[in-house]
Amino acid sequence: MPQAEIIADRFHVQKSINTKLYSKRKELKRKANIKKNQSVKLLKILNNSKYALLKNQNNLTEAQQDKLKQVKNKIPILGKMHSLKEDFQKIL
Repeated sequence: MPQAEIIADRFHVQKSINTKLYSKRKELKRKANIKKNQSVKLLKILNNSKYALLKNQNNLTEAQQDKLKQVKNKIPILGKMHSLKEDFQKIL
């Protein structure tokens, strides 16, 4: 089907973004667990950060908003990925 048109719907694009964000968080947490002595602060930040990163920013509780701020301040790559996710949601 060389002439088939490729179509991406909002649901599958959003799912892909959330999967990448969650995978990166898990990867960083795994690396921090391996270097436990050096990464105690990083582990504290990553613990309980899943929903703060994956939920819509408008629907976050205060505790989740605080956790999101910590993640954005200490782990710039996750902060950037979260910002891109939120920007994508605003477009649609």
